Amino acid sequence: MDTKSLDIDQAKVFIKPIKAIPKGSPHRLETQRLAVSQLIENAGLNPDLLTKTTEGKPFLIGENQPFISISHTASYAAIALSAHPVGLDIEHTSVRTLKVLPRIINATESTLISFPADTLLATKVWSLKEAVFKLYGTSCKTISEVIISSFTETEAYTAPPFQAIVRFEKKEDLVIALAAMND
Repeated sequence: MDTKSLDIDQAKVFIKPIKAIPKGSPHRLETQRLAVSQLIENAGLNPDLLTKTTEGKPFLIGENQPFISISHTASYAAIALSAHPVGLDIEHTSVRTLKVLPRIINATESTLISFPADTLLATKVWSLKEAVFKLYGTSCKTISEVIISSFTETEAYTAPPFQAIVRFEKKEDLVIALAAMND
């Protein structure tokens, strides 16, 4: 997959493959940063304007800049740009999410999700919670605080206080979850 852009709910999502570098490698973070800079540039923006809040939430310096959310996996980097706050998460479908699922959902949420869960479903649940977590920033302390109130194959809703709508796209083995506030 070359650099791709997707339009999801008035947000533009840019995805770029990156060289897979093992966790712990000193070059991994630099490779991810370079890919994010290239994606910002591909979007027609200046990557030098990217900074973070003291809590680590990314934003672009200056007036009239779009909201930005950043995500990466071992082999992809992605950004979402929007006129409204967004949260983005990309994940490869993985059996790892099956192991994590019981720790991040509660009993009520488990009634919304078909069990036994497959890796695609588990990855979507993980990604939606991660995207909402990124959307709300530090006001949300853990992804377990994000409570799913409705869940379908293509979208999900979360309950207050972290109320959001999350849309899903699937490209190859990659799940893309984009969250926006749903007041």
